[in-house]
Amino acid sequence: MGNLSCLLNSQKELICDLERNEIEIVLHEQGGIFAAISARPVIIEEIREKQLQDEFLKKIMDDIDSKPKLGFVLENNGLKFQNRLCVPDCLDLRKRVMSEAHTFEFSIHPGNTKMYHDLKQNFWWLAMKKSISDFVAQWLHCQQVKAKHQ
Repeated sequence: MGNLSCLLNSQKELICDLERNEIEIVLHEQGGIFAAISARPVIIEEIREKQLQDEFLKKIMDDIDSKPKLGFVLENNGLKFQNRLCVPDCLDLRKRVMSEAHTFEFSIHPGNTKMYHDLKQNFWWLAMKKSISDFVAQWLHCQQVKAKHQ
C-alpha cells in the first residue's frame, strides 16, 4: 500500500509540473494494448492556430504552392521560415514567448542579445530583434544588474 501511494504522489507532482510548464499530454490508443504518450507545449499549438488568423502569414501559406517565398515552408500544419516557427503578429502571444524565454529557470534573465540568439533558433517574426530589445528594457532588475557591465 505504501508503494502505491508513493506512485500516485509522484504522478501528481509530474502532472503539476507538466501543467505549470503548459505541456499537454495526448494519449494515442493502439489496439487497446499499447499506448504512446507525446508531450507538446501548448504555446506551439496556439502559434499554429493563430498563424491562420494573421493576414501576412496566411497569404504566404495560401501562395506557397503557386508562388513559394524563399525560406518559407509548411511543416506539421505550421509555417516555418528557415526552419524556425513563424510567430503571428499577436502581441500577447509574442510576449508569452519572450516571457517564457526570459524567466526560464535555467536562463538567469538573459540580456537582449543572448535572448535574441536563443529565441532565433526556434522562432521568427518581423522586427524580432527590436521587440526583444524593447521587452528586456522593461525589466528594471535586469537593467540594474547589467548596468555595471556596460
